[in-house]
Amino acid sequence: MVVINRTIARRLIQEVFNEQNLDAIEELVARDFVGLGSGGPEGFRKVTAVWLDAFPDLQVTMEHVIAEGDWVVTRTMNRGTHTGEFASSPFGAIPATGSRIAVTETEWLRFAEGKIVEWRSDWDALGFYQQLGVIGLPA
Repeated sequence: MVVINRTIARRLIQEVFNEQNLDAIEELVARDFVGLGSGGPEGFRKVTAVWLDAFPDLQVTMEHVIAEGDWVVTRTMNRGTHTGEFASSPFGAIPATGSRIAVTETEWLRFAEGKIVEWRSDWDALGFYQQLGVIGLPA
């Protein structure tokens, strides 16, 4: 099962984020999914669409993958250009800045019956907002 879960995690990154095939979410994410957007595949799709609208050239590179039991942990580098409004921010909607971002993220994906049922994530939010110019660099 570990090999299957790793394959699904790789497909999620490649098909959903890099190829922007949001229809693949239905196949990869369970109905009772919690995490990114929650609310099953529909919630996952909404949150993903917000990111892809703001960063239409987003490319996610999977740098490390560790799989054990029902869990797959990935370390990714997310790169893109902020050319659309980013509507999901604690600072309110952020209009396009044209800034290039390079943000690291670690995702914990839990699987059941061949689908992702949970997503936990730690990402460099401070670096992300600094790269967009929303938060200044310390003096």
